[in-house]
Amino acid sequence: MPNDRFKTDCRHEIAVAQLERELVSIGGRRLGQHEVELYRKRQFVAGWRLPFEFADQSCEVDLLVGADLPFVPARLALTEPPPFLTWPHVEEDGVLCVWPESVAFPPRDVIGVTKSLLVEAADLLAKCAKNENRKDFLTEFNSYWSKALDNNPTSFLSLVDPCSPSRLIRVCRRKGFSLLGETETSLTNWIKNRYTIESIECDQAAFIWLERPLYPEEYPKTASDVFEISRNFGVRGVEVLEQLTATEKKRAVVVFAAMTDNGPCLASVTITAPQHRSAGGKLVDSLEKGFRPGHTPNLLLANRFWQAGTPAQRASVARVDAKWIHGRGVDERQPVLSKKKIVVIGCGSVGAPLAMQLAMSGVGEIWLIDPGVLEPANTGRHPLGAKYVGKNKAQSLTEELRRAYPHSHFEARGMSWQNAMRTEFEIFESCDLLVSATADWGSDSELNDRHMTKGRVPPVIYVWTEEHACAGHAVAILSTGGCFECGFDENGKPLNSVTTWPSETVKQEPGCGALFQPYGPMELAHTITLGGELSLDVLLEKAAHSTHRVWACQKEFLDECGGQWSPLWKTAVGDYGGIVLSQDWSERSNCLSCSVKGMAA
Repeated sequence: MPNDRFKTDCRHEIAVAQLERELVSIGGRRLGQHEVELYRKRQFVAGWRLPFEFADQSCEVDLLVGADLPFVPARLALTEPPPFLTWPHVEEDGVLCVWPESVAFPPRDVIGVTKSLLVEAADLLAKCAKNENRKDFLTEFNSYWSKALDNNPTSFLSLVDPCSPSRLIRVCRRKGFSLLGETETSLTNWIKNRYTIESIECDQAAFIWLERPLYPEEYPKTASDVFEISRNFGVRGVEVLEQLTATEKKRAVVVFAAMTDNGPCLASVTITAPQHRSAGGKLVDSLEKGFRPGHTPNLLLANRFWQAGTPAQRASVARVDAKWIHGRGVDERQPVLSKKKIVVIGCGSVGAPLAMQLAMSGVGEIWLIDPGVLEPANTGRHPLGAKYVGKNKAQSLTEELRRAYPHSHFEARGMSWQNAMRTEFEIFESCDLLVSATADWGSDSELNDRHMTKGRVPPVIYVWTEEHACAGHAVAILSTGGCFECGFDENGKPLNSVTTWPSETVKQEPGCGALFQPYGPMELAHTITLGGELSLDVLLEKAAHSTHRVWACQKEFLDECGGQWSPLWKTAVGDYGGIVLSQDWSERSNCLSCSVKGMAA
């Protein structure tokens, strides 16, 4: 470790020495430490001041480096920058944003990288001087609005659908943040899921859709600025502001929204009602001056509120709606997935992480069913940790998912799926997909029987692993193709196993009936992903026929565990693994379940 540290430090010193020789040769001088420290918000350790030219203009720039040079390139700063937000890509301290953080460069060519930086900085500043890149203020509106905020603004989170038209929305103020939403119900559900709070208080707010984003000089400073923006750029903006002040007379929250080249942007402004001092020096509400409380005409209220020079407190808005959380607004699957309902039977080491994957993927409603409690030994390969030991798995997982994804809907039933079906059949009847992750032959066989009886509606996916999780299976039973039992003999033995084992692999704890398969979370991950991908394909109607997905581990791992490839696998694939296969799950001519169903028909 000391040698590695020495090598890294040595590379930094060599890079600094190379820059020193190059920059001095073109008229640069090394900055003193006090000059470097003027960029106090940065972590620069050295710098040089250079003569610089762009667009027939001459100036001086500081080239600054951090301790991670040459692995992080130098930055460039104007020594006499224009007023902040005059030019895009020029920070408040004059540092230029020439390259995005994701830029790739050759770290061992520090001179070549620095020369490229100087060339591209000259091009950037030339565009700034000629106003050729002024539209960047609109394209990157969120960044520039955030840089121009007042001190300690309120943080806003938004569940609002960021689209036209202008309208009244709702706002809930909490300690440390305010939450925006279309309805009081949506706000209540989010707060309840995230913080387990049963009731909240909401006010109205205005959502003003603008024809375009704002330039920095247009950012509102007063209530009258907000009114002018709504009148000049808003769609029905003034009308919505007048509606707002009819009910919110003390404080008004306005959300501006517009479309940029990179999607919609949001910004908020809060206005406090204007006040004046009475003859006795007491602050008095100016809105209802001359009228009895509650009798001031609405139009007059609006004029007094929005024509005043009351300061506008600006704040940024972070989106927490489903479209943004699951795909940043560009995942075309989200409008479909957000309306889907899934029931997951079995919340063990396969079902629980599979449910979490589906929640992360944006499935709007998930019901979890499992009668079991979390045991200490479960926590090694279960997403729930020691906090939930002794508690029901389904209910505990639901609690976690509600907090993690408060915009979605999660429910739990701490009982067997059979009991749940007897008492609340509508849970199953109204879902778009059933996922069984019990790996229990009796349970899956009974579910298959009920599924066939109900005309194979809704689709059902069965997920299970083979011994030591050396192979995983996910089977979707749809309206055509085989039923679940078509792939098993009458005792529940799979007819399409990937592996075979010379001896029994099931282990037993020192207790009656405490059986388990020895494997860890890494081996399980492939099967969980297999089941998740097939679930999404079914929900998105990409699978039309009963489908079987199978994953096989690397041969080296199978050898370590003492297993072998099955004859069926060796014939179909050969003597190797590490792959996923997808195939039709076909009907078996002597399948008892299909035969009974046929006779019943």
